[in-house]
Amino acid sequence: MVTLDGTQSSDVDGDSLTYQWTIDSKPENSQSTLSNPTSATPQLTVDVIGLYIIKLVISDGESKSKPDFVTVFVTNEKPVANIIEDSIQTGAHHIIGDTIQLNASQSFDPDGQNLTYRWNLTIKPDGSNTELSGTTIPDPSFTVDSVGHYIIHLTVNDGFETSAPKIILFEIEPPGRKSNTRPFAEAGVDQAIFSSNTIIRLDGSKSYDVENDTLNYHWEIIYQPDESNAKLNLNTIATPEFVADVFGSYVIKLVVSDINGESHLDTVVITTHDNSSLYCGDCHIKPESHFIVYDDCVECHGTARHGSNNWQSIGEISHAHGQVARPAQCDICHNGIDAKGKPENHKITDKDCNYCHIKNIGPWKRATSTPVELDYDHKGIFNNCTLCHNDQFQQGKPAGHMPVSDRCLACHTTEQWASETHLEHTNIFNICIDCHNGFKASGKSEGHISTQQNCIQCHQKNSWKQTQL
Repeated sequence: MVTLDGTQSSDVDGDSLTYQWTIDSKPENSQSTLSNPTSATPQLTVDVIGLYIIKLVISDGESKSKPDFVTVFVTNEKPVANIIEDSIQTGAHHIIGDTIQLNASQSFDPDGQNLTYRWNLTIKPDGSNTELSGTTIPDPSFTVDSVGHYIIHLTVNDGFETSAPKIILFEIEPPGRKSNTRPFAEAGVDQAIFSSNTIIRLDGSKSYDVENDTLNYHWEIIYQPDESNAKLNLNTIATPEFVADVFGSYVIKLVVSDINGESHLDTVVITTHDNSSLYCGDCHIKPESHFIVYDDCVECHGTARHGSNNWQSIGEISHAHGQVARPAQCDICHNGIDAKGKPENHKITDKDCNYCHIKNIGPWKRATSTPVELDYDHKGIFNNCTLCHNDQFQQGKPAGHMPVSDRCLACHTTEQWASETHLEHTNIFNICIDCHNGFKASGKSEGHISTQQNCIQCHQKNSWKQTQL
């Protein structure tokens, strides 16, 4: 559950605000919804990994704001497998006939998702018939029935990814066996490889014996991906190799021996990752000042391998790309700070830039397919018309326009820019015949009585009817 917060929204007049939140985009197959979408702080339930874009529009009762957007990117972290077995903690030794209880309750998912379990008894002594009491429960057990090594393997899954395997060893010794100094096996550090069909070189050369006896090596792959056919080239040398032929985890055990006996085993985990499924944002975090874009970094920057210094922005950003600068509200970036904005002499409008311009590489040109000036949609334009229609930015009054100090909207409409059927003369203070002269507007009729007086001496300015004298 993600709580959104629109409380920083504001109105310069201090009017009360209403809120309208909508999900503008969400991952495929997502059923996410917003709770209370008209509150300032609704909640979004995210149910699928991926990108969610939420839009907020506010209103003060007279007009609506431009939308603002918040992005929620849902990722998944791998769960972690852990095994509890009390005898390992206390140092107790098991003998034939013991029942060993296992417990995966300390396994966890960093994202808090529910886990499923997969246990395997991967190695047991020759002649042993024991089995785990369950392979998908959190707490299986098994009964020791033979002398030798028992190796238990656990992975957990959060519904999206499987954890790295957790390995636990039980070594059952024959009754009465005397202790002696054993060598120590060191299988090396775990490795993460970002390619497949890679030759992996193992290194057990740090294994040792306190008496400096000669060591014998025995390596074995005890777990590998289901589709893998990986095999060790040599399993009795200190540094064998194998080919990690598919993506996934490989668990290799090492046992060394001297004249006195074998070491406890040690394991190394080799995990190969599909590099194509990674993107820069897995490791790199954009600065807060970065403009809003949802493509991977390499769409605008150099490929910049680790250790190089060529992580620079390209000269021009292709706005035509399907994912760049989405949602396409140009002034999020083109605001004069992050990127160049409107010039000072730009016409006053609340339209988004791409209403009249082309979003593409190169100069910010007017689109040939967008409305021409006569069809320009003036809805939402409340400035005085003459701020634009002044013969500099846009065409102004024609030369023969009647003298008037009123705003254009007093007589015209913004939709068709046509004169009203009846002109409101309230604010007209010129002498009537300046307009009503038979050219600009109809003048005296042919049968009009002869007079030098101004028209309003006998007529009313608004109704233009003959007075009752």
